[in-house]
Amino acid sequence: MNKPKSIPPQVAIIDIGMGNITSVRNAVEYLGSNTQVINSPDQFGSCDRIILPGVGSFSEAITEVKEKWQTFLVHQIKENKKPFLGICLGMQLLTNKGTEGGDNPGLGLLDAETTKLKVKNLKLPHIGWNSVSYNHESRMFKNISEKSDFYFLHSYALKKIANAPLVGISSYGEKFISAVELDNIWVTQFHPEKSQVVGLQLIRNFLEYSLGDD
Repeated sequence: MNKPKSIPPQVAIIDIGMGNITSVRNAVEYLGSNTQVINSPDQFGSCDRIILPGVGSFSEAITEVKEKWQTFLVHQIKENKKPFLGICLGMQLLTNKGTEGGDNPGLGLLDAETTKLKVKNLKLPHIGWNSVSYNHESRMFKNISEKSDFYFLHSYALKKIANAPLVGISSYGEKFISAVELDNIWVTQFHPEKSQVVGLQLIRNFLEYSLGDD
C-alpha cells in the first residue's frame, strides 16, 4: 500500500490501560503520522486528532474514563470537532449505556446502548474475521470494498443507533453495528490495526480526513 501524501503531524492515542496501544501506534506511524500516547488530558498539546483503543470490560473502563477523560473528550469531540476514532471498547464507551457488569452510564456521545451479543450456539467472545456491509458511500470506507473482512474480538456490541448517517453492519448470531461515522466521530467494533490491508486503508482514511470534505 502506498503511504499517504499528506498526513496530520500529530495523533493522540489515549491509554486507559485496556487498549492495544502498540499495534495502533505502529499502524499510524507506518502511514507516516507522528503519535503521542497520552495518559492524561494535559498531555494532549497540539495534537489534531484522537484515537481511543480499548479491549475489555465496559464496567471496568467507564469509571476511569468518566473521572479522567469525560470533560476532555466532550470538549475536543463535540466543541472543537477534533477527528476521533474509537476502536472496540473505545466505540462502546461513547454510548449512552453499557450492560456488562450491570447497567453503567456511558459518555453519551452516541445515542445507542452496548449489550451482549445473542449468539445462539456460537461461542463468545466473537473472535476472528468477519465482513462489514455499510449503507452508503463514506469517508471511513473510501477505497475499501463493501463486505471486506475485518478482525473482531468482543462479546458486546451496539444493536441500533439513532441519527447516524453511516452505519456498518456485521453478523454473528445476530446483526450488530460494527462501524459508525457521525461527523467527526468514527468508531469501529472491529480492530483496524489488526485487519491488514483494509484496516490500514481505514486508518489512512481517518488520518487524511478533514471535517467538511466531500
